[in-house]
Amino acid sequence: MNIERFWFHHLAVNQKLDGNVVMVDANAASSNMSVLLSKQPNHLVVVNEQSLSQARDAYPNSVLVGESRSLPENEFSASNHISDIAQVDGKGRNILWMSNNGSRVFERAIKISRGKILAGAFNNCSALVNFLRSDLSTVYIIMAGNQGDEVLEDRICGELIEKRLKGESFDWLTQKEQVAQFLLKYCVGQKQIYDDLSYLFNLDQFDIIPGCSINDSGFLEVRKL
Repeated sequence: MNIERFWFHHLAVNQKLDGNVVMVDANAASSNMSVLLSKQPNHLVVVNEQSLSQARDAYPNSVLVGESRSLPENEFSASNHISDIAQVDGKGRNILWMSNNGSRVFERAIKISRGKILAGAFNNCSALVNFLRSDLSTVYIIMAGNQGDEVLEDRICGELIEKRLKGESFDWLTQKEQVAQFLLKYCVGQKQIYDDLSYLFNLDQFDIIPGCSINDSGFLEVRKL
């Protein structure tokens, strides 16, 4: 199996990827997708500020979760923090999910890949690796970062997925501690990071592979594969 791993901001403008793409936004988007799908929503749709109004028309009585730089916080039923997402009552409901960073990286992935677009995180790592091993396609592990910043949780998560695909060992306890210390410094002043860490490090919690594709209504939808 051919495996390539690189940062989102290193993608070329007109780059095309002929293989399966694993997007890693470990402390938000890719972790949250597995959490939300575990709640058995009717639809889980990725939106942005421009597509939100149309999505609300298409999915009435939907629940909006996530974050925005232009919308007030009271527009959202839950923030983009994993610890908040974990409390969302999503069973049988339509969930619209928006993120300052996550929405754009998954929207870009849809445009450049000819293969499957998957969400990879600590919480679904084993299920994801087993799924990828059953396919001989090239695997592109794209670490999202944070608006161009290379964040440690995405690098470590990307490395974990790659090493497991190759059958190599990985010192989880050491890497977990390094990520925790990094995030406590990177997110200094954000008290909720302490709650998020307990959810972030739920290694192999979900037997879920979130797959992203454009649905029949033209929206980017996340479904279990």
